[in-house]
Amino acid sequence: MANIAAPFVGHRSVPALAAPRAERRKPTLKLFGYGIAFLIVAAMVLPFARDVYTRHQVMQRLWPVLSEQDRLSFRNWSGDAISFNRAVYARCLLKHPGEAAACEALQPPV
Repeated sequence: MANIAAPFVGHRSVPALAAPRAERRKPTLKLFGYGIAFLIVAAMVLPFARDVYTRHQVMQRLWPVLSEQDRLSFRNWSGDAISFNRAVYARCLLKHPGEAAACEALQPPV
């Protein structure tokens, strides 16, 4: 009886047998690379998203209290929203000395 496996011994070489393992590792490394890329992008976007969210919160709270001139100055404000809120609150305290209740709606968050 002839050995059936004999023709296949020379057909497959050792590097060809190692190829499926390397192919199995590629998707794992690819997913790892995607994960690292996602973390880098998230780290870059997070400060901007936080600033946009803070601006939105400050505007939600101050919009009914601010005058039209203050609203325009907020749109042109180059700093963050909390610093604008502090500036408006400080201006209110200078305008109404001794009347903290008049400026309570403008008080910045802690």
